[in-house]
Amino acid sequence: MNLSKKAFLGYETQLREAGFGNDFDVMKDRILNKEHLSKDEFANRAIYVVLAGGFKQQIAKKIHQEMMLYLQSSSSKAEKSNLYNDLLNIFGNKNKVNAIVDIWQNREKYFNGYYLLKDAPLETKLSYLYQLPYIGKITKNHLARNLGEDVPKYDIWVQRLGVMFSGRKDLEPEINNSKLNPEIVKVCDNMFKQIKQETGLPIGYIDLVLWRACEQHIFKELK
Repeated sequence: MNLSKKAFLGYETQLREAGFGNDFDVMKDRILNKEHLSKDEFANRAIYVVLAGGFKQQIAKKIHQEMMLYLQSSSSKAEKSNLYNDLLNIFGNKNKVNAIVDIWQNREKYFNGYYLLKDAPLETKLSYLYQLPYIGKITKNHLARNLGEDVPKYDIWVQRLGVMFSGRKDLEPEINNSKLNPEIVKVCDNMFKQIKQETGLPIGYIDLVLWRACEQHIFKELK
């Protein structure tokens, strides 16, 4: 598989021409110019990650926007049961709605906990994010990346791409979106390292471009 600098930049250009440039620019800016978010924006990004799993991005964004409009307009003293019932009318997944209400009502606690780790090692920050409701072993990286940490997401598409890039067919049965195999993490990291060395781009940005290329079926050989 060709993931040279020329090939990667070609995929990036193709995707920008297809209308994904704004998403790319937002992600690059988040990583290169990481900002100290407000507690509401921290919760906003965490809620999006909880919501987005298993959905196409366009659908997730629409539901997320509707949820956030409701939460931001609700009273700060609104009862948990009222928030839960109203959000359940917007989106019918009880477990996710429970997590979203928890994150919103405890957003100051979660926000403070994350920023207290500002100078901590990345793994410590990831371990902290993993403690948030409905944030899993893969989605903790998704949230970290959306908060400005330079990490890949390791979603199912990127796992497939990393395994194909490595040429290790023995890892194909281990590709799993709920149980992340350490060997797959290694081959993905090797792929990201090579592209970063050749392009100078942040890994989190490379991850987004590759994910979008997979989602748009640019890699015809990827099943």
